[in-house]
Amino acid sequence: MLIVTKEKEIELKLKTRLMLLLEERLHIEDTQLFWQKAAQAGNIRILTTAVLILSDGALKKLEDAADLLDAYLEENSEVSVQNLYIDLLTEINERGFFGRKMTKERLKAWLSRRWSWARSSTARWTR
Repeated sequence: MLIVTKEKEIELKLKTRLMLLLEERLHIEDTQLFWQKAAQAGNIRILTTAVLILSDGALKKLEDAADLLDAYLEENSEVSVQNLYIDLLTEINERGFFGRKMTKERLKAWLSRRWSWARSSTARWTR
């Protein structure tokens, strides 16, 4: 999965070692529930931390990941933080990190289950 801006192109690598590091850093106990809540809330800290870790060293600091996301969102005004979560979680699902792969329909239904204060929609990062 690529995040492409005018200035940078960063590949997010969904590797077991990086997913383990992400789980450790964010204290994830229930992977599905954690990501569902983070996406529904649009938690930017979690998204930025995920981008940093999944860049596999291409980004050095949390600020670098935040700047990348800012640039991406500025260059793609139709995209929201929730859109980015949907794309990331789709990739995580396709790689089987939710235990077993969900069909696209099931993933969509899972992501659409939300609390009244959360919304989600779709967009595309360059892949």
